Amino acid sequence: MAGAAAVSVPNGFFVQSGGFEYPAFLGWTAASIGLMGAGRYSLDRATRHCLDQPWMIPVAFMTSAAAAIVIINKRAKALAADQRANTADGAPAEG
Repeated sequence: MAGAAAVSVPNGFFVQSGGFEYPAFLGWTAASIGLMGAGRYSLDRATRHCLDQPWMIPVAFMTSAAAAIVIINKRAKALAADQRANTADGAPAEG
């Protein structure tokens, strides 16, 4: 959801104007559910907690953070390339 929120940041906070309120809410909700732990219908229970090791928490957070950084950087590069292409074509730059 960090990638979705990053796309919406230029529009402000509130979702009515296309802002990042809703993607941020979904991200916080997913993180909260993840931090609450395994429940009755969880992957941990289905795998008999073989993946439920202390080292998995930091690995999961670092992997999520790395994926978010990659997505945000890729989006920023694509936007910069589009802006350069629009400027090269003589069209006014948006922004």
